[in-house]
Amino acid sequence: MSRPCALHVTVAQLVICFVLVPMVAGPAPALDIYDQEGRRVRTLLSDEVQSAGPRAVWWDGRVARGRPMASGSYLYRFRSEELVTTKRMILLK
Repeated sequence: MSRPCALHVTVAQLVICFVLVPMVAGPAPALDIYDQEGRRVRTLLSDEVQSAGPRAVWWDGRVARGRPMASGSYLYRFRSEELVTTKRMILLK
């Protein structure tokens, strides 16, 4: 089972850690960032094949085009074959 394991916060950067287990078949994991209105502002992991084990993904607080986001509350959504979870996080600058 894939599962998020931690959220680490540093100044203007968020690190989302998770553990992947071996998959027999199915879609690769995906990780998206959303604002409070539910708009996707960044895709950090997009159906890329990943090997099993612990992983960490960094978000620098920017949208896909490079514009910095304001400090505030955001959501991250982790999707894998076995799990879909959404968690709240705070970006501080």
